[in-house]
Amino acid sequence: MKKNKKEELQPEEPVIEKAAEEPKDAEEASEPIVEEEPKKEKKGTPRFLGFLIFELITLIIALGAQFALLKWVMPMLDLGELVEWIIATGAGFVLYLVAGYLFNHLIVWKGKGKYTFWKFLLATVIGWALALALIHLGIFIDKMIVPADPFVYTLSALSVNQLLAYEGQALITGIIILCGDIVLTLVYSFLIRAFFVFKDKKAKAAKEAEEAPEEVEEEKEETLLTHDTFRQIVREEMEKFFTSKKKFVRYSQAQSYIDEGIKEYDEKHPKKEEK
Repeated sequence: MKKNKKEELQPEEPVIEKAAEEPKDAEEASEPIVEEEPKKEKKGTPRFLGFLIFELITLIIALGAQFALLKWVMPMLDLGELVEWIIATGAGFVLYLVAGYLFNHLIVWKGKGKYTFWKFLLATVIGWALALALIHLGIFIDKMIVPADPFVYTLSALSVNQLLAYEGQALITGIIILCGDIVLTLVYSFLIRAFFVFKDKKAKAAKEAEEAPEEVEEEKEETLLTHDTFRQIVREEMEKFFTSKKKFVRYSQAQSYIDEGIKEYDEKHPKKEEK
């Protein structure tokens, strides 16, 4: 009786229900870990915006240098209008080339492509020739509409200095022609740099490889040969091999080789009787 009382007085140990916790862990383990995909860089408008900002800065540097040389430096040298324009324009071109290449190569396109400097040089020469041609086209159209306008067909036509020299005559027309010329050359510059100068073929190929769906190789079912089929294949192949013109073996000798090969195969792989 005493023992029973002691047993009754002993507190029962709490039973920890581990089963209830296990499903929780199982659920947590079963939940797939979703990895956040890295944000892709937007290559549309932001890149064009960056190009536009740095291209305008480059134009201000180049045209500002040309204007300063023609306005204050060249009059002291008195070398003639054409020579002065060539020197000033050459200096502006060099500044445009260096500043434009550094801005585009290091900031806008971030060093993409090969031989970018020489491509940029070629594109810049073509761009300046295009700009000059568009200016003369604008003058030609303006002369047809308003023959009294003072514009002339010279290499220095519609430079900032000439617009100031006209003292306001046809200033609006000149600004319209210059703005149209700048807009068209900006479009040309962006397209040729995106698709020619800074085009990175390796990056494009890698991107296409990433975007392409992975080709799943279909599992080919193994075709099992029967005993008779295998013998027939061996016979045909050995006949072709031993009876060719390159192998100087008589047909009877070749036939014995074939029979020996098939006999060895039969000994190693005895034919099972079909049930």
